Amino acid sequence: MGLNVIGSFLRPKMEGKPLVGCFARVVPIKGITTLIKAAKIVCDTTTADFVVVGEIQDEEYYKECQILVEKLGLKDRFKFTGYADSVEWYRKVDIFTLSSDSEGVPYALLEAMCCGLPCVCTDVGGISEILSGDLGYVVPPSQPDSLAQKFVC
Repeated sequence: MGLNVIGSFLRPKMEGKPLVGCFARVVPIKGITTLIKAAKIVCDTTTADFVVVGEIQDEEYYKECQILVEKLGLKDRFKFTGYADSVEWYRKVDIFTLSSDSEGVPYALLEAMCCGLPCVCTDVGGISEILSGDLGYVVPPSQPDSLAQKFVC
């Protein structure tokens, strides 16, 4: 069982273990704990890795995320890069995701779409207006099962 290929977004580099990337600051409003829980669901049924590319702005929340990663047995499958060159990382990931509880118009989503990445994001802020049709999936916020379901075939 592999990760879902969204519409016509089959990417030539998608071979072996897919990498799901979240490009976001590590703060509670970005819903990283929801993504970690979704990653556990995905990793229980298929092979994939997850990465959060973004500055760690809330050290306490970051520690909470690290504890959850450890508790769910995802230490080798879920990584945080801290601040990094996002242009480099857009080329490395196979699927883009945002698990935010609140957003405006996320630049990261627009950048991912410009890079041709399939996208799975929560339905907050302007995301559903941007991500419509066959461009990806929009799921309810704070629901790891819904998020995971769009990653797994």
